[in-house]
Amino acid sequence: IGKIGSVRWVSVLWGSMLFLSSVTFGAAQGEAFAWVAAATLGWAIGGNLVLSLQVWPEYFGRKNIGAIIGTAQMVQGIMQAVVPLGLASLLDLTGSYTVLYLTLSAFVFLGLVFLLVVGVLKRPATATPAPATV
Repeated sequence: IGKIGSVRWVSVLWGSMLFLSSVTFGAAQGEAFAWVAAATLGWAIGGNLVLSLQVWPEYFGRKNIGAIIGTAQMVQGIMQAVVPLGLASLLDLTGSYTVLYLTLSAFVFLGLVFLLVVGVLKRPATATPAPATV
């Protein structure tokens, strides 16, 4: 990632794979499409597990990273409990996995847009020490 300059672009790549897999699941018309979508999803989630811990320090620095990640994971845990219930309700209402996966695709796309709009955090320049006087 250091050669690319920012974990942001790798995150965009992995988010795009997640988007592609959710759209493929939504449009799948057969077993082959489902296998392609599942393979892409597995690769995207595997990369996301590593990248998510690298994004936080890049954007917020390392000083308070424990508190930042702890708070974010609390919100993430709540969302992981609530969102599946909402998606199950959507499936019950529509009777279609296509609507469910395309809804997920819309949220992934929105996340990609946010990632592209936010850009890279501009940190203030560090103060240079005053020259020693003799």
